[in-house]
Amino acid sequence: FFHIDWFSEITKTLAKYEIERPESFNWLDDFTKGIFGKKYSSLPMGANVLAHVRSFIEDEKERCRLTDLGKKDGLKDWPLARLDFLDILQANMELNVSWIYNRPSYLFLDDYTIPILTSEVQRTLNPIIFKRRSNLFFKISTESSNSFERKGLHGKPLELHQDFELIDLASDNIHLDKNEKGNLLSKIFLPRIDRHAYLQGKSLLDVLGKVPISNNELALQMRDDPRKTIYYHGIGAFVGIWTSDIRSMIQIFMDMLREANGKLKQGSLPIEKTIQAYKRHTCFK
Repeated sequence: FFHIDWFSEITKTLAKYEIERPESFNWLDDFTKGIFGKKYSSLPMGANVLAHVRSFIEDEKERCRLTDLGKKDGLKDWPLARLDFLDILQANMELNVSWIYNRPSYLFLDDYTIPILTSEVQRTLNPIIFKRRSNLFFKISTESSNSFERKGLHGKPLELHQDFELIDLASDNIHLDKNEKGNLLSKIFLPRIDRHAYLQGKSLLDVLGKVPISNNELALQMRDDPRKTIYYHGIGAFVGIWTSDIRSMIQIFMDMLREANGKLKQGSLPIEKTIQAYKRHTCFK
């Protein structure tokens, strides 16, 4: 199932680029036929190769998800159970896809974390993910350095700097320049903003605005009148609370959009400071 999911993601990417850079995908038809044999039906006359392969993959993905191992006509000898499937696919893409030509592939895998994925599942996948290669790399994210299994299928321990490099994004993030952090978050949120019905073409700065006064001035206001409500808001405040956990930031941002939806419909930007401050306080209480 791991392999069929990646096969699906890779063909989606090929389809995305095919719009701008038309390619012949006869090789993919031959490749799929060579892997799946008679299970893969011949290409109908005049059909789009990529669309045909993608449709077959989605059917196989569902069959794999629903079929128990060992059942009659099940998946006991399923072709994608071989550990080198992605290596073979990568080699074929390097030979046949012009914009990949001899370039490595990077596969991003989120939430590779115990207990979301059990130790047993991770031990099964580790020989694929942490295999030493020069043309195919996995970049995985995990909740902490102790939340992924450090052994493979046969109990061989994974070695830091040999089998994997560990990057502590929280520490890296703390030392990032404020402008770098702001630019990175803006890029991450731009597609989400652009998909919003009332925010197309807007930036994170447009949505959140700037704080008109400095942090020093905010501190002075708090000191001078402890009873006064001080609203810590704007893009600077939003960027300032980020310590590498993107999911929390997305949760805060989506809560703000939901709360401000009526105003957004009327074209009112930036989001009111009371909504911004309240949502952050609620999420981190």
